[in-house]
Amino acid sequence: MTVWKAVRRATLLIPSGPPHDPARKHLYIVLNDPFPDAAGKEMVLVVCVVSIPASNKYDPSCTLFPAEHPFVVHHSYIAYNYATMVDPLDLEAKVQKGEFVAKPLLDEKV
Repeated sequence: MTVWKAVRRATLLIPSGPPHDPARKHLYIVLNDPFPDAAGKEMVLVVCVVSIPASNKYDPSCTLFPAEHPFVVHHSYIAYNYATMVDPLDLEAKVQKGEFVAKPLLDEKV
């Protein structure tokens, strides 16, 4: 059994769907290795990957394309407005419980 760790480039699926489908999972990327915040608590920054909307109104500075990650099948982008600091131990516990789904590390080049 492989143990998932909340480290830089780690990815996971987190339930975060719309109100009509709250169990739908989005891909999240851990942007940094655990680092102490101002209070000394280890934290990581995670960001959400979402599909590019039909309106094409999105921030094109960080797009992901199919094949850049096994879960990405549509042109997508990082929705930095959903970025959040979280306790890496909480993420790891939820992966172990099956609430979140571990995915492969994001390629260093991406």
